[in-house]
Amino acid sequence: MKIETLVVGLGKIGMLYDYKKKKHFNNHCDAIKNHSFFKLIGGVDINKKKKNLFIKKYNLNDFKNKKKKFNKINPEMLVLSIPTKKNIQIFKLILKKKIKPKIVLLEKPGSYVYSELNKLSKFCIENKIKLFLNYTRSYSKIIGKLHKNLLNKKFKKVNRVEIFYYKGIYNSCSHYIHFLCSMFKVNKIKIKKIIKIKKIKDDYLVNFILDIGRDVYFYYSEKKINEKILFYYNDLNIQYNTGTSKIYNHNKQQIRNDFNYNLKNILDGIKTYKKKDINSSLNKSLVSLKTICKITEHLNK
Repeated sequence: MKIETLVVGLGKIGMLYDYKKKKHFNNHCDAIKNHSFFKLIGGVDINKKKKNLFIKKYNLNDFKNKKKKFNKINPEMLVLSIPTKKNIQIFKLILKKKIKPKIVLLEKPGSYVYSELNKLSKFCIENKIKLFLNYTRSYSKIIGKLHKNLLNKKFKKVNRVEIFYYKGIYNSCSHYIHFLCSMFKVNKIKIKKIIKIKKIKDDYLVNFILDIGRDVYFYYSEKKINEKILFYYNDLNIQYNTGTSKIYNHNKQQIRNDFNYNLKNILDGIKTYKKKDINSSLNKSLVSLKTICKITEHLNK
């Protein structure tokens, strides 16, 4: 039996990425619609234009201004693809309406405040709600193969990682920190140095260095760039262009991967979850947010 799923927030990641494509996995609505294990039962958004686009494409209810009907539904899974600062507020509202999902997929990084996400995670554990954060790269099936086959023994000799980004520390770096924790199988992070910080809207651009058993250097750009991760070992490196989902080895040969199926990967992960996997992923999410919050606190000193 399929898991009935409601998407709250019909923006880019919620519905608008590749909206006109018929079958793909680049936004939540289409990923759920095209996955054999999930059933899209509706969408929620305050924007009338997005509401109409949702109804037109999926021929389903948007639940806007239909409080009675909204209160009657009880989806097994909720996807919250809304602005980060509204995550906790909307989650509390849903619980107030006595909607009791078994699964919640929350947009990363979950909150701008570590204590809020920590409190929410404890609440979900106590109430047997399976909480997932949308760190899609960490659900890739290629991570284990990348670790075992690609880097093999040389992976242990990786002594430096460089990351180039422009979308902000909460937006981009939360993804990269979580991904590296999954790649290197670590749950402890040390902040070695914060070099420069710049405020941008609800986010920050920061040059900083982390220690996760080897040094990780983060470099920001104020202009749009192709974000990438460089793994250095000995005199060689492996380059992962995150925007295009392409990985190249030291001979500049492209390495096949499944990063173009990010949302499918996380749905597959939810389908086949094990308790230890949820706890491990959630712990990495908390570690990632805690690290970012510690870095941004320096702005107020």
